[in-house]
Amino acid sequence: MINDVCKMTGKGISTCQHKEKHKYMFIVHIPNTSKGKIFRLAKADSFDDALIEMVAFKEELKQQGFHKTVVKMKTMNTSVAGFMAEYLNYISGNGSHAHLVKKLSDDHIGEYKKVFLRFCDAIKKKGYKPEVLDAKDINDDIVEIFHFYVTALKVGETTYSKHFVLMKAFINWIIEKKDYKINNAFMHISLQFAKRKKNPITKVEFDHLIEATTILNGTYIDSSGKKRSRYYPWLTTAFKIGLETGLRREEIVMLQWEHIREINHQGKVCLIIDVNNLKNNRRMFGKDLGKFVKPVPVTKGLLALLMELGYGKKKGTSGFLLEREESRDIKNMLDNISRGFAHFIKFVTDRKIEFKDLRKTYITQLSMRLGKDTKLFTGHSDDQVLKDSYIAEEFIAANLTDFSVFGEEDKTKS
Repeated sequence: MINDVCKMTGKGISTCQHKEKHKYMFIVHIPNTSKGKIFRLAKADSFDDALIEMVAFKEELKQQGFHKTVVKMKTMNTSVAGFMAEYLNYISGNGSHAHLVKKLSDDHIGEYKKVFLRFCDAIKKKGYKPEVLDAKDINDDIVEIFHFYVTALKVGETTYSKHFVLMKAFINWIIEKKDYKINNAFMHISLQFAKRKKNPITKVEFDHLIEATTILNGTYIDSSGKKRSRYYPWLTTAFKIGLETGLRREEIVMLQWEHIREINHQGKVCLIIDVNNLKNNRRMFGKDLGKFVKPVPVTKGLLALLMELGYGKKKGTSGFLLEREESRDIKNMLDNISRGFAHFIKFVTDRKIEFKDLRKTYITQLSMRLGKDTKLFTGHSDDQVLKDSYIAEEFIAANLTDFSVFGEEDKTKS
């Protein structure tokens, strides 16, 4: 079957005003085999030449022993808008081929959507149509248009750079995954990320944070003059779990009592929490659940917290550590954790500390105890990632003030 209809306009390709933008793809169905289908992008630019190329392709398959094949030809939408829609589908875990499935977090997908909308808005204002502009026509002139658009938004340096990092990744996907050989003009731009200082929280600051997280302090007036509150009864528990486990927000809100298991170590019963490694599972399987599980050790502080939350009665049950109504939206909880932390920490310190700094505090302290074995409990496979993004060197230095190279030997000689 041959398809010579433009999917954007519904008109025949021969009469389509954008016919020079179309590409042709051969889809070969191989019955009764494990291969299933074979795809090939045609080199031809015209429909008649594509037909000739298809006949040659069928002959090639016959010579390779593929008989009784059904060859279909369809157009590939190479417009910017077409590729953007396909990419968003891809990173949402809905790839057309199982081996190409990839799933990013909702927040990450949201960032791509925002950047894509801004890019389309930028070029529209200059007379370009995203649904017509071919991806191969994105050049330095187009990138410059986007540069001026983002600059006019007056965003920070890091936010500015992120726009171009995501667009560069998008174009690379077109080149690598869609096999569309084009130049990536976003590779030409020089980006400067202001590396954010790692700000682990101190014990005094954290204790004061818990004390400050109250209904009274949670009240604020929004931009419309309406009184609102950042306080939730489970918020302090979320903060404590974040500090005692080093888990991310999504991992914390999904923790259930049945994830805690008891192990016998040298005659002593210890607790371990098995947590789905969301990042690795999404990368490898395109979904939250998978074979990647990271163990979280139940330390003395965490055990006390679990007991306080009712571990004795709740262990083995499907209930969540952060109790909530069934109707509560998970995305809303994640936002409330971040915004709640940002609100209440202002009552404690002027330092710029965010909720994710609890994870950095945990990993920093863990690295001081375990060294390179830290990654066993964080889900990382690269020591450099830990060093660059999580471990605060100044905290480690502060804990070495009593360090002596020769230990007790120095004391005996003094």
